[in-house]
Amino acid sequence: MHFNLFLGVILICFTPLFAKVPNDLSFFEDKPRSIAKDYYIYRYLQKNSTTSSEAWKLLEMSQHMSLKLFHAFASRIDDPNFKKTSKCLKMKLGELLKQDDECLAIGFDLYDATKLNTKTLKSIEKRLIETIGDTGKKLHTARSRNDQVAVDFRKWTLKRNKEIVKESTVKGLNYTGLNEGEMEIAC
Repeated sequence: MHFNLFLGVILICFTPLFAKVPNDLSFFEDKPRSIAKDYYIYRYLQKNSTTSSEAWKLLEMSQHMSLKLFHAFASRIDDPNFKKTSKCLKMKLGELLKQDDECLAIGFDLYDATKLNTKTLKSIEKRLIETIGDTGKKLHTARSRNDQVAVDFRKWTLKRNKEIVKESTVKGLNYTGLNEGEMEIAC
């Protein structure tokens, strides 16, 4: 009983690892849109022999566009916009800041904003407003909220750590954790 269940789980989990790459587009025609179909589309796009026209047809058949699938399409489709978007999305922050405003608008995200100092962030905000309009102003709002949350969380953590140390001392517990000065450095 347990062996059959175990074997079933193994077959379900590892079947995609042993699945063959489809030979031609006819494999996809009768399949409904699904994550499984997207998986096989991705595998098909990995073949060196996949043409741009095949990639366009497969694009129409896909259900969900993940970044991985998008980059696979961009590598096969002969369209400069696809290629530029893929390139901008793959760039690291330092490289992205040196690109044109359009590429910055494509690749920059709020996580990147949390890593920057205020001066650099204001410069990026100005570039984004020029490129994408009022939507670029949302960067300032998001950064302000992120900073506020981070500061509030740090204050709460320090306060709560001090309360725990006091409670453990009052109750006569042997507290061997950080002393107050070390708590300031650790947080």
